[in-house]
Amino acid sequence: MKLKCRFEMIDMGDELICVPVGEKSKEVQGVLKLNREGQEILEMLKNDISETGIVNALTAKYDNSVDNISFYVHRVIEELKANSLLDE
Repeated sequence: MKLKCRFEMIDMGDELICVPVGEKSKEVQGVLKLNREGQEILEMLKNDISETGIVNALTAKYDNSVDNISFYVHRVIEELKANSLLDE
């Protein structure tokens, strides 16, 4: 999976606002609001890392269960897919 376009991230304190930029940004409607973990997922998707790879990286970094991290990562990826922001 890979993001369809680049995003410029604006730090708003507790959350990040991600604005699509570049040529493919014309195909994207709106902006994304993410927390820090969502930002990490987005960064990994820029590098075409799989869902399993993202879960493994976050599990190694955070003190949380694999099930919780898997659920969150899957939810973020499904939201990106639902908004046509991922190439598979």
